[in-house]
Amino acid sequence: EEYNKYGYLTNFQGVDLFEIPQRIIAGTYDFAIDNNTIYVVSMGSDKIAKIAFEGEAIINESTNSQNADMTVDYTFIKSYDVGVVTSARYGIMKLA
Repeated sequence: EEYNKYGYLTNFQGVDLFEIPQRIIAGTYDFAIDNNTIYVVSMGSDKIAKIAFEGEAIINESTNSQNADMTVDYTFIKSYDVGVVTSARYGIMKLA
């Protein structure tokens, strides 16, 4: 019944499944995702994207005599890094 409603199984032996929408590569007539490939990605318990801040912030304050309207400007500089970290297992199955 599930397969008839969605065109694919949404749950297999207690594991949630979802469809990856197909796309066409820009400027071509080729599909982005091969129809004979199954991608297996496990749900990790933690978020996959990590943001790390490093060092101290640098704050630069201008004096009120630097601007014609006597306003004060603040420049805030902070260094950070964004990465992908996962302990989840994944794989690709090619169908013959």
